[in-house]
Amino acid sequence: MTMTHVTDSTAAERAAVEWEVLLREGALTPEHAKAFDAWLSIDAHRDAWSTLQARLGSMRAFANGRESQIAATLRTPSQARRRWIKASLGATAFAAVGLGSLRLVRELGLDADWRSSIGEQRRLTLGNGTQLWLDAQTRIYDVTGSSERTASTQARWQLGAGQLLVRGRGAIAVETPHGVIATQDAVFNVARFPGYSALSLESGLAVVRPYDRPAIEVAAGDTVHFSDRLAHRPDLSFDAATAWTRRLVIADQMTLRDLLDSLSRYDHRVTRALGATAQLRISGVFRLGSIDEAIAQVASVLPVTVTHIGPYLTLLS
Repeated sequence: MTMTHVTDSTAAERAAVEWEVLLREGALTPEHAKAFDAWLSIDAHRDAWSTLQARLGSMRAFANGRESQIAATLRTPSQARRRWIKASLGATAFAAVGLGSLRLVRELGLDADWRSSIGEQRRLTLGNGTQLWLDAQTRIYDVTGSSERTASTQARWQLGAGQLLVRGRGAIAVETPHGVIATQDAVFNVARFPGYSALSLESGLAVVRPYDRPAIEVAAGDTVHFSDRLAHRPDLSFDAATAWTRRLVIADQMTLRDLLDSLSRYDHRVTRALGATAQLRISGVFRLGSIDEAIAQVASVLPVTVTHIGPYLTLLS
C-alpha cells in the first residue's frame, strides 16, 4: 500500500481508514511500519488517526446489543443502508463509515449477526437453547437460509474473526476460510488464526472438512488445526484451548504471530510481529488484557526487539 503525505483533511481521513484496515487485518511488513511512522509524523495525519480511533470507539459501543438490526440493514441496498446508518449513528460516526464505505463496516464487524468488541467477552443463548461464548473481537454471521429454518434445521454460521465456545443443541455447521466444521449436539471451541483454523471438541460429534482435503473425524477431547495446506492434531487439551474464557492464553510452542493475535483482541493498540520473528515459538501462560506484561514476558525469553510507534502501534522484530 502506498501512502502519500497529503495535508488535505479528507485525504488524510481516507488514508487513516486505509491504515486502520491494513494494521488490523493486513500482511504487515517492515516497510509498512516505516511508512506508517512517517505518515503519522505529520500533524494533519496524526489528527486524522486520533479522530478515527475516537469515532470507531463510539461506533463499536453503539453497535453492542443491536447486531441483528445492524446486520439486516447493512445487507440492504447501499442507499437505504447509508440512510439508516446516518440516522442512527449521527453525522460524525457516519462520516467514519462513509470514508471506508462497506469495507470498513465489514472490517469492524458491524454487519455481523453476533459480535464482541475489543476486550469484551459475550455470552448469548439462542432460541433453541444453544449457548455461545464469544471471545473478544469475534464476529459471527448466521447464513442459515431463512426458507430452511425449522426446529430441526442445521444452523450454518460463518466465523468472520476471533473464536467462540459453543454448547450446541442439534446440528451446527461453522464455516471458516479454511473449511467447514459439522457438529451434532456438541460442546466445542472454534478459533480462527492467521493461516489456519482450530477446533477443540469436549463432547458430541464433529467432522472437519478442510477445503481440498479429506474430511477429519474428531473425537471428544481432541484438537485439530486445519487449512488447505495442513491438518494435524496438536497435543492441546480442551481446557487449554478454552483458557481464554478464564482470560488466559496457554501457549505450548505457539507461534509469536498467533500469541499476539490472541492478545491483541484485548487492546486498542495494534501489536504485530514482523518477518521471521512472527514464526518464533513460545510456551507459557499469558494474561489477556495485560499486553504490556505479556510483551515483557515474551522479550525475556525470545530474541526480539520491541518498537513503539506512538501510542498506536507496537512492533516485535
